[in-house]
Amino acid sequence: MYIAIYGKIGSGKSTVLELLRKKGKRTASCDEIYRNVVVFSPDYIEQIEKNFPGAVKDGEIDLKALAEIVYNDKLKLALLDSLAHPQIRACLKRILDGFSEAYAEVPLLIESGWKDMFDKCVYVRSDRENRVERVKLRDGKDEESIARVDMSRASDEVLEKNADYILDNNGSLQDLADAVDEMLQKLKEQEETEKKKSKR
Repeated sequence: MYIAIYGKIGSGKSTVLELLRKKGKRTASCDEIYRNVVVFSPDYIEQIEKNFPGAVKDGEIDLKALAEIVYNDKLKLALLDSLAHPQIRACLKRILDGFSEAYAEVPLLIESGWKDMFDKCVYVRSDRENRVERVKLRDGKDEESIARVDMSRASDEVLEKNADYILDNNGSLQDLADAVDEMLQKLKEQEETEKKKSKR
């Protein structure tokens, strides 16, 4: 069973994935694939240099400069997604293939139309004030920058509607760990119920 973990910026997706890793689960992160694999692809670097002047410096992609360019322009953001997403998806598929159970952090699961890759989708939900505080501490971004990222995402209603399971993250790390345990139990129960139905 392949499970996608998605949610808005600062919701706690990466923390959920890390908790799953500590439990010995097979995991993958689209953000890590992008930062550690895609951005070093010569073909990708060439495309970025061609389409986003100033985003490549000394032969390497300046991710901060690239973000500043695309988050102020929806057309440029869509272009960047069209270049990056196929490479991320192909790499993600290679990582997941062959495992009976795996979890992947896919921030743009709904927007990119990748639900077809997964059996279940888990939406990590968190109040905006909590998300803002986390991103400020983690990345040093201001509230305006976070709002700009949120504007490029689907609405809360759409994100929730596409979830097979909603995991709330508004408390402590222990609260989240407990919620992950509960999620795993619920997903296991759902899988067993679906297997019984398919045998009838």
